[in-house]
Amino acid sequence: MALFRFGAEGDIQEHSLLLKHNDLFRLAHGARIELELTHSRKRYTEAGLAERLADSRSVTWSYRSGGAWVPFDETISRGTV
Repeated sequence: MALFRFGAEGDIQEHSLLLKHNDLFRLAHGARIELELTHSRKRYTEAGLAERLADSRSVTWSYRSGGAWVPFDETISRGTV
């Protein structure tokens, strides 16, 4: 199981995944945003991928605010969420 091959090679490259919606993510107050990961052929890898994506040593989750990228307060994994 590899998601961008974390730490597997010495040549670590930056990858970005942007989620955008003109209205959906325009929040005036604090909120919880949940992503559910699915893999139609390798269902057994979903929980591991979610854990890797929640690991702040490997992945930074942030949002754009006031012209800057602001990291989310908390990123957790609960199974595939």
